[in-house]
Amino acid sequence: MLAFFHLIVQEKSPRTLYFFSEEDMRWLTDDPSYTAEWRRLFLGVLSQGNHIIVVHQVSRRMNEMLDAVVNWIPIYMTDQVSAYYYPKIRDDLFQETILYAPGVAAILSRSIKYHSENNINFLIRDPRALESVEEDFQHYLDVCLPLMTSYNANTSEPKQIFKKLGDFYHQEGNTMIAAPLPSFFPCRMPCCKKWPSRMPCPSSSPCRRT
Repeated sequence: MLAFFHLIVQEKSPRTLYFFSEEDMRWLTDDPSYTAEWRRLFLGVLSQGNHIIVVHQVSRRMNEMLDAVVNWIPIYMTDQVSAYYYPKIRDDLFQETILYAPGVAAILSRSIKYHSENNINFLIRDPRALESVEEDFQHYLDVCLPLMTSYNANTSEPKQIFKKLGDFYHQEGNTMIAAPLPSFFPCRMPCCKKWPSRMPCPSSSPCRRT
């Protein structure tokens, strides 16, 4: 993977990169030094203006999901990543990895579930082979759905963020919220207006209720 990123960094023009992996991610996270080097090169790729389309595997084990969250948060904060997922159930017995940079290179890998320690990784640079990889990835992306939307305080308008939050809370269905304070979004306005009158004012500082 490091060789793949080095090839992208050498390119002068930015492009859209395509990532997908179902395989065990311990090879990427077990060695802290390798993880740090991978993250450094990845952020270098993003600093050149490249955009990432990634299809996440949402049926991973819990420890892999948590590691993925930690490693991907700094990357999502760049606003240069679009995340997708495949919505249907798969048995995941045969797993594969596709990393593709149009016109530059691709990495292909395939393994049996939980047995990726000795799998073979192919670094492909042949133009005709790269066209085939792009076609396969696009067919898969066509049956995937958006996984999330990330917002950056430096680049996103507050109104846009609150509109999305409002749309989310008005969707029908069960919702679980873990927060230190009550959420105001599900509450109707008459209820919100009654809250200040129920809150005691400290005797040392008078309150102003509106």
